[in-house]
Amino acid sequence: PPLFGLSESGIAHHFYWQWISYGLFEPAPNGLSFSLFLNLSFILYMTWLFGASLIQRLGLTPFFSLFFGAALSGGLGAWVLLTTLGSPELFITPTPPLSALLLVWALLHKEAQIHLFFIIAVNARLAIYLLIGASILIDLSHQNFASLSATVASLLYAYT
Repeated sequence: PPLFGLSESGIAHHFYWQWISYGLFEPAPNGLSFSLFLNLSFILYMTWLFGASLIQRLGLTPFFSLFFGAALSGGLGAWVLLTTLGSPELFITPTPPLSALLLVWALLHKEAQIHLFFIIAVNARLAIYLLIGASILIDLSHQNFASLSATVASLLYAYT
């Protein structure tokens, strides 16, 4: 079974860390590529940008609790769905914990403005809600229900 990606066989072999570790990696179905490095760079930048702000506002322990709690709830949500459907799919994505960070940041910075393309001023909360909504719609349109359930579980964890 895979070591870090979430899978039914991994949990059956007592690799319980997979409920969290799936969110620390990016899938690379085509091997190493420029788009993989670009995507990883963007995800790491977003995690650093919003994570640093949340650590400054909440503190280090609440941040880690938020990040790993969102990853765990998302992993459990995806695992329940994969197990229910009997899917042998390997689940790897950093989207659920990152979505949770974005949601909490948006809730804490209600009046913040961001500039899209350095020109268009937009309410940050609205932009983040639209980004999360687009991510959910993309999962629905691609019928990626494991990612959808993980993202929704992570967002519910972050909201409570």
